[in-house]
Amino acid sequence: MNFSSRVFLAIAVLILSNSELHSQNLDLGFIHSSGELIGVAGSDIGRTEGISSLDINPAGLATTSQICISVSQSVRYYSYLLHRRNIGVAAINFDWDKIRFNFDNILIAIPSKKRVVFGMGLIRKTNAHLYNYRRAITWSSLFNHETTGSIYALTLSSSLKLTQKISLGFTFYRYFGTITSTVNGENHGFDAGKWAALDNSFSGWNFRMGAVFRLRKFSTGLIFESPGNLNVSVRKDISTDRMYEYLFPNYDQTKWEIPFVVGFGFAYTGLKNSVFTFDFETRQYEKSNFQLNLFEFGGQPNWKDVNIFRMGAEFQFTKLPIRLGYAYIPQLYASNNAIGLDNEILEYEDTSQNVKHLFAIGTTVKFSKVSFNFGFEHTFVKWHRNLDTRMFIEDDYTEKTFFFSSEAIYYFR
Repeated sequence: MNFSSRVFLAIAVLILSNSELHSQNLDLGFIHSSGELIGVAGSDIGRTEGISSLDINPAGLATTSQICISVSQSVRYYSYLLHRRNIGVAAINFDWDKIRFNFDNILIAIPSKKRVVFGMGLIRKTNAHLYNYRRAITWSSLFNHETTGSIYALTLSSSLKLTQKISLGFTFYRYFGTITSTVNGENHGFDAGKWAALDNSFSGWNFRMGAVFRLRKFSTGLIFESPGNLNVSVRKDISTDRMYEYLFPNYDQTKWEIPFVVGFGFAYTGLKNSVFTFDFETRQYEKSNFQLNLFEFGGQPNWKDVNIFRMGAEFQFTKLPIRLGYAYIPQLYASNNAIGLDNEILEYEDTSQNVKHLFAIGTTVKFSKVSFNFGFEHTFVKWHRNLDTRMFIEDDYTEKTFFFSSEAIYYFR
């Protein structure tokens, strides 16, 4: 990690030391994985330009002046910590980690002679990863659980430069992919070889519309994304003992309600060699009767509406631009107060909604025909539960991620 990254992370930790963070959940929100936007935490609805705009605000695609193609990939390191206090007895820490490699997207932009630019590609839209354990109140691991996979979208976009100041854009998404949840028995070796696996396969479509209005010192953007349904087909596999059959959902097909999304952003370019951006996005969720995880450590998703804030800055005092970003991203899970009987949770009541705080840094290296975008993200998410069972238990669960993305863009001159 270079010096500027260390300084940025130190600032992030200082800010977060005064923030209340809650989490233990799978991130169910769709993502925008374009390499250049990683550095500003995705905050670019009001200014985005070129091929990176295809997914965040397709109106920015109209600034593309030559055919180009981009390819990006990423690696994400997950670090987990469960601090459990059995009140009146003792406390203990459990920690574990995972690393995941992902292919993120391949995109192409093709300008025409009539102020219209066309784009198409394949984009990864979810970051579906979770690894946790079901533990007895005596701390023993009963089984481990992992959810992995991705939902991708085939995209088709077009953007029109209506005037020198106004651009309009449209992106169509055709979704597909599979997310798999797997449980493997432990229990001091007594349940070794016992397992269950749930495959959720997705298909569906929706679209996003965008507009950008540019002036000399600032620009603004607006996006709308249509609601819709993802069709979900389920496949269930289980060991011959069928011990974990109770974890399966009671359906073979269902639907996932895609939220209606509205976003607004603006960018200020009035300072020399600097750009400042701010975005607001609201996602209006409907309750979906589907199950991605065989096991939920802290309760089911509650499908509350989500309001996301992002901000970013770009500075170019040398040949290498430096981008910084922050995002406030509420999740679809919450901390809770729970009542149980031994190792079973009988009921729970949500308290504070989980919030992910994301910090980012990035840069671009340019050559005559190729540009490389690099982005680094660091997130903190925590979750708390008060559990009243044979004893009173307090759980504090922390997830940290370190994410590195690289994107190469080739320009056909």
